[in-house]
Amino acid sequence: MQTNEIIDCLQQALDALQHDKQDISVAVDLIACVINPLVNPGHEEVRECAAILAGLRLLQRTIQNNNLPADIDDIATNCGAVVALDTDEIDCLCARINA
Repeated sequence: MQTNEIIDCLQQALDALQHDKQDISVAVDLIACVINPLVNPGHEEVRECAAILAGLRLLQRTIQNNNLPADIDDIATNCGAVVALDTDEIDCLCARINA
């Protein structure tokens, strides 16, 4: 990760914190995206982790807005076989991924 990418990522984290207290989880994810490559430098793994976190946060926002498309709900619930994660559970999962 280049220095300018680190600065941009940290600035986005700061902006998220200043925008809304609910965005604290977004800020944590952004900071983790800076720290993880420094600790675990596998480039593809970092990209994959970032994509998973982005998808989880998008799912979380969609659930909060009660706007989950049926096909995504089918994925989240394994076609109704399980209950989808709620927003708090998504937070916990993101924290585990960031660990």
